[in-house]
Amino acid sequence: MSYSTPQQLCFPPIAGYTIRADFEGGALSSDFGALLLRGIDRQIGLTERLATAMQDKRHPSYIDHPLRDLVAQRIYQIASGYADGNDANSLRHDPLFKLSVQRPPLEPAQDLASAPTFSRLEHSVDRKDLYRLTHALVDHFIASSPEPPAAIVLAPSHPPPLCSTSITPMTRLMASRNSRSITTTIGVIAICRCSFSKGPHTPW
Repeated sequence: MSYSTPQQLCFPPIAGYTIRADFEGGALSSDFGALLLRGIDRQIGLTERLATAMQDKRHPSYIDHPLRDLVAQRIYQIASGYADGNDANSLRHDPLFKLSVQRPPLEPAQDLASAPTFSRLEHSVDRKDLYRLTHALVDHFIASSPEPPAAIVLAPSHPPPLCSTSITPMTRLMASRNSRSITTTIGVIAICRCSFSKGPHTPW
């Protein structure tokens, strides 16, 4: 009678830990996708690019979570179906989410950021950060192609409330071979929509 021995799934080491998946119990988590997202992020460098585009306004002596870790944690949680910022209060203890941002999974002192931390982070983002983030996203998209696209089509479903700028349902941006002209044009449109949605303010 033949017996089958299931193989363990092996992953790149994190923070000095060897990562394997099996069915023998131990510290459990139902969000294995966080490690897969980390693997993709390591290849494309998205969270690193976004964190670099933001200005960290915190005092260095009060920083427990680097900006890149905060960006990665928030994006991984949203991609895993936890869009509510309050979900961070429970997920900050999850061993796989901790591994996804290269923190030891079983040490309470290495827990991830909580919901109040993300609330402070989101309220600290200003229009200049949004503008640089827009540039970073479009630059990342363009870098994924062998050559800059000749045109990029934006198709917003509807303008946000309190938006005082007019944007057609289908905006077609013709781009030259200079990718910087693409990012500048799209960045202005995206930031106008985000900024005006919060109400009137003095222009740039």
